[in-house]
Amino acid sequence: RHADLYYAFQRIRSFTSDPFTSLLPEVLFQVARYIINCLGSSPAPYGISRVHTLYTLAKQAKALGAYKFARFAYQKLQQLKVPSRWQDQIDFDMLAIQAKPMRDNPELLSVCYRCGETNKSLLNMDGDMCSSCLHPFIRSFINFDILPLVEFVPEDRISEEEALELIRSAPPAASDRASHDSKWHETRGDGADFLTLGEDGKSGVTGIHGAVDDSTDLFSQCVNSALDKQEYTNRYCPVVVDARTLTSLRRDEVFVTRMAVPPERAGDVLPAVGGKGKDGAFIGRLRYYKNMLAGIHVALSQPCGRFAHEEEFEYAYLKEGGCPFSRVKDLGDYSSV
Repeated sequence: RHADLYYAFQRIRSFTSDPFTSLLPEVLFQVARYIINCLGSSPAPYGISRVHTLYTLAKQAKALGAYKFARFAYQKLQQLKVPSRWQDQIDFDMLAIQAKPMRDNPELLSVCYRCGETNKSLLNMDGDMCSSCLHPFIRSFINFDILPLVEFVPEDRISEEEALELIRSAPPAASDRASHDSKWHETRGDGADFLTLGEDGKSGVTGIHGAVDDSTDLFSQCVNSALDKQEYTNRYCPVVVDARTLTSLRRDEVFVTRMAVPPERAGDVLPAVGGKGKDGAFIGRLRYYKNMLAGIHVALSQPCGRFAHEEEFEYAYLKEGGCPFSRVKDLGDYSSV
């Protein structure tokens, strides 16, 4: 977590210290918002300045029309010790923001790809997560946009090897499913062909390779099941998928990372922790993500387990000669499963 914060804060430091910056206001806004949400009310790690982050957030929020969020940032700055060279500008901006409407630009509000809710506030002191279903936001670590990724876990009785095998397997053929799932019936009469819908009013959607793609429906059922469970437990419940759902998923929409867990946190990893890595860190179970919007191409850097938009990642990789996050030069495959 600290590594993510330091990586993000270097953009804040560049904005507040360098004469010029090539970063867009939207990027700086998302970076500052990410840091503030992650910090919450806890102390900032050594080297990360809450003042610099709030100053960047206030400036960019004001420029982008998030006036309510900008007020919050300026009010927090009034309670902190700021550099003297900023004081006059902050006082002036604080007065100017009072003339703005007490609302945020709705285009800046985050949409959760797990529950579909639009978060009403840009601030979440509990963490960088959905305020409705508590699903952590998966961000691009280049522009810090929220990516359409939803984390899920296979059933406990499904091993990691079995889960990967099911995801990589070809989807069921349409002919194998027709007698069970298809509700469309073809009839002929009076020199014409008719296609009618069965009693339940449902049908499959033809996907790639002539298969009936029901991955969205099956996965959505698992998501709804997790959301229903949360209503009674009042805590975050992961999306649990069965073997049939894993088989229905398109492998080009599934990403898998392996999380490294330090020994002192080994007990926090559920359901089980296996072995130690080369650096002595405990290696937890695989983490699975589904891309909910196939039109948005996502890249994954396996050495550090960080995501980004594919085009931006490839550009950064060519520009820097390696992964922009881990600095590893030979990444291998950075696409989906």
